Amino acid sequence: MKKISLNIALFLFSLTAVLSGCSKTDIAPQEPGAAAKTTDAVITAYLVKSYMFVRTPGPFGLGHTGVGYEVREMSGSTVTKVYTYCGAVENSGGSLVVPAGGNNGGWLAYDLTNNASMLNRMRSRGYTAYKYEVGFRNIPLANLNGAYNMLHYFPYRGYSVGDNNCSDATYQVLSWLAAPGLMLPYFNWKPIDQYNKTMAGWSGSNRL
Repeated sequence: MKKISLNIALFLFSLTAVLSGCSKTDIAPQEPGAAAKTTDAVITAYLVKSYMFVRTPGPFGLGHTGVGYEVREMSGSTVTKVYTYCGAVENSGGSLVVPAGGNNGGWLAYDLTNNASMLNRMRSRGYTAYKYEVGFRNIPLANLNGAYNMLHYFPYRGYSVGDNNCSDATYQVLSWLAAPGLMLPYFNWKPIDQYNKTMAGWSGSNRL
């Protein structure tokens, strides 16, 4: 009988503890990480700064050019994201003509998060100097998409020493970005001339 009474007492004690645990004063558990949730920033503008790279002496001392650009996504006056792109048509095989889709040595990099990583990538490719726009410009998203599509096409565009070379590829990307002071490759067919004569709105040459 004593054993039954003890069991009843323990049961009543446990029941009291459970009911106390369900008191309305308890705080419901929060979803893990709920406090870290934020609303994505609204992009109000895109800013761009263009870069031009040169490798000297280049084939027959004519130089060789590549291109890059830095993009800043803006939410009001706050920079929410920075990313950079770069690339070139190398024609490392040295052919006068490479058909579209052939191996023209073209490449691009779009996984870079700052201009230092872009400069390092170009340095690793043997480029010796660079210049850049002196300031950022506001640019429509459509232009950024056009520049990226042109850059993405570098490995597939073939090559022609006369009108589809490294200078043409560089010029076309920078044209989509509406970069200032660009020298037409047709009148500046030496890549080193394209680099040296692109001055208005650009910095001087910097060693890589």
